[in-house]
Amino acid sequence: MPVEIIMSHSKRILVIFEGLNPRPEAVQYSLALAQRIDAKITFLVLLPNESAGDDPIARGEEVLRKEADSIAAAGVEAEFQIRIGDPRSEFYKFMASRPSFHTAIWGGDEKVLEHGGARMSDHWVSAVGNELYCPLVAPRKR
Repeated sequence: MPVEIIMSHSKRILVIFEGLNPRPEAVQYSLALAQRIDAKITFLVLLPNESAGDDPIARGEEVLRKEADSIAAAGVEAEFQIRIGDPRSEFYKFMASRPSFHTAIWGGDEKVLEHGGARMSDHWVSAVGNELYCPLVAPRKR
């Protein structure tokens, strides 16, 4: 008697923000991709310890609430996580507690992607990108 194996293929997209200034192109890209491949989106906001003095959770929730409205209106399921501490360390802790993602999207400071000054190769996200088991995409303005 043949055995049928049914696997759930729930695709998930991770959008990584460092700080409270999400780049609109990262949100738009993740939304369009989620609609195209029928995926859920996880927004991960990484805040450095220095921001802990002025209620960063409340500020983060306020920023994300704006994004949540447009995501919900598009009919895409999303979750939002805010982590405070060393961004690289908090990212690894977050990833250790989650199943893998289909795609990761960098939604942090666009200056990290520029070739002058701070370069992506000098930033923690570069090392993380090399260790992910999914593509790391950094959408840019057109």
